[in-house]
Amino acid sequence: MKKIQLLLILTFFITTIYSQSIFIGTKSYPATDTWAFLKSGKYEGFMVYSVADICFAKASSGGYLMISTETVTSDESINGNILIYLTNGKAFALSNRIFNDYSDNKAISIYSVSSSQISMLETSDISKIRYSIVSNYNKEGFTAENRHNISQQPGVYDEATYNTAQKIKELFNL
Repeated sequence: MKKIQLLLILTFFITTIYSQSIFIGTKSYPATDTWAFLKSGKYEGFMVYSVADICFAKASSGGYLMISTETVTSDESINGNILIYLTNGKAFALSNRIFNDYSDNKAISIYSVSSSQISMLETSDISKIRYSIVSNYNKEGFTAENRHNISQQPGVYDEATYNTAQKIKELFNL
């Protein structure tokens, strides 16, 4: 009886912690929280187009990176390779984009992440992510850095970074 109670408590605890998920079509995948990385050069102004939302999801083999950012028009999309730079000096590229969409003024793309890349992400925090926004007329590269404002006071900027390695490790070692 105690084992059943412990199992129910543990299941509730895990479900509560990882209630975040992403959808690809109609299939749901458990995911990290969404991290709002700041685009390079954007600090306390926190302009509309200054944030790239980053989220990782767990799949049966490897996982997914979902990246989204506000764009000016719906013909702009996140396209090409995604470069992920880690705080330990390592870097790798994601080239297999499996989903692309535009919703609520945001370009959204999902890339597959291999098991070996997940292992790298579990041991070192993400420093920055490089990506491109492409339209019919232009291609522009952006760098989103792992930093955000933790201040709750208007006009006050107090920078911090997300502990991405810990959160990815927790998700993939459920």
